[in-house]
Parts: sequence; C-alpha cells; structure tokens
Amino acid sequence: MDDGAEPIRAELVRAELVRAEQVAREISHPYQQAKALIAVARRAEAAAEPEQAERSIGAITHPQLRIGGFAALALTVAGNGDSARSKRLLGQAELAADSIANTPYREQAISEIARTCAQVGDLPRAEELARSITTEPLRATTLADVASVIAAAGAPDRAASIIHTIDQPRTRARALAETVRTCLDLGDQEQAEQLARLILEPRPQAEALAAVAHHLAKAGEPRRAEQLARSIADPSEQARALAAMAPDLPPADGRRVLAHALVIGHWQLCLPTLLRLEPGALAVLSEELLDTTDQADPA
Repeated sequence: MDDGAEPIRAELVRAELVRAEQVAREISHPYQQAKALIAVARRAEAAAEPEQAERSIGAITHPQLRIGGFAALALTVAGNGDSARSKRLLGQAELAADSIANTPYREQAISEIARTCAQVGDLPRAEELARSITTEPLRATTLADVASVIAAAGAPDRAASIIHTIDQPRTRARALAETVRTCLDLGDQEQAEQLARLILEPRPQAEALAAVAHHLAKAGEPRRAEQLARSIADPSEQARALAAMAPDLPPADGRRVLAHALVIGHWQLCLPTLLRLEPGALAVLSEELLDTTDQADPA
C-alpha cells in the first residue's frame, strides 16, 4: 500500500467537510441550517476532525439551536470517553445561553444544558445550573430530571435532597417515585421505602409503596412485604398491592394475603391473581353473580 495515500485521503475529507460547512452556512432557514451544520459536525467528529466539528456547530446562527448543537456534540464526545472536552463544549453552550436576552428562552436553554451536563456525568454543574433557573415549572422539572440521573449514578440520598427543594407537589412526587424505582433497581429496598414514605400525594405514594412491597416479595421477604403493603392507607390501593404481590409469596401466605385483598377491595382488582392462585374461584364468583342477577330480576 502507498504510504502517501493516507494523508491525501485525509486532506480530501477535510476539504469535503469545509465545503459542506460552507453550503450549510448559506441555508437561510434557521432549523434547516442547524440540522445541516450538526450533520457536518457529526461527520467531522467521526472523521477525527474535532476542530471542524466545533467550528460547524459554532456557525449555527440561531443561539438556542447552537446550544442544542453543542449539547449534542458534547454527548457524542462524552460517549467517546473525552469528558474534559465534553465539559468544554458545554461551557461554550453556556456562553451562548448568556447571550439570550429573553429570560424564559435563556432559562429553557439552561435547562437543556443542565440535563446534558447530568447525562455526561458532570453532576455538580448540572445541579448548579438547575438551581439557577427561576421560572416554574421549568425549574422543578429540570431539578427532577437531574435528580433522576444522580440517583441512577448511585447517590439516591443526594437525589432526595435535591427533590426536597422542588416546590411543585406533583413534580416532586414524580421525582421521588422515579428515585424509588431507581433504588429498587440498585437493590436498596430500605432507601426505596424511606423515599416512598416521603411522597405526599396519596396515589403516587401508594403506587411507590406497592412497588417496594412487590420487590420485597420477589426477594423472599414475605413478612416485610405484607407489612409494607398493609400500611397503604387507601383500601383499594392496598388491595391492589396485596393482590399483585400474592403470586410471589409462599402458597399459604399468597392465599391469605389474597383473601384479605378480597375483603377490603373490589373483587375485580383481585381477579387476575385469583385466577392464577385459585382457578376454581371463577365458577363460584359466576354462580354468585348469577344468583344476584336473578334476585334483582325475578321475571
């Protein structure tokens, strides 16, 4: 193979990328221009031409779209293992955000940067940016998204402390519920239960406690699972939780728990589990339903 061919090919690639950038710059429609320049940047990055990639993103005329371009490139660079350059690209995105005079638009851009910082692993900066947002509910949703990434990174305590600063009740409940699921995925049932009990919205709290109880049942802790499920205040939600976990309990415990669920909740909530554990019960229920119908309609 001719050793001189590789430099020539590299030069041809660079020339092609420069020409592609020039063509993309001439596009008048902001979104189409941004799309084209981001495509050039990705191709340049794949061709190991980082300067060309960054120059193409910097050529995007619309500030918010340029921020999106830097964020997208930062994700690609972080995926390739270059965290320092990824952070530098996000720093350029922040500079672009600072140039936006309109507060809602600027904070929307900051929210995007904060989420990207979390995705690339710069969690302290992600949290700092999220806290700097003053517009609601944008601040709440950004904090919730950042907290979710922090929890998944193995720091549920830190995530919970962030969530507690969220002023929007529904967003706070959603964030806590997501963190509960993350804790369960990490095998930390105790932390999951503690976080579930911090949820103030009744329905989300019941669902979170039910998820923890079901996880405990599958993990071979039937007594603790039942105790947790029975702590759910709403009878219907408690019945739903007990019925869902019953198949994962030892047979005798499963039938007992299911019986309690039938007592406190509507039988339809328990029907799928009932058919799994006691298939013959369907015939009994059908007979009782027919008897009730006959009594209501003697004709």
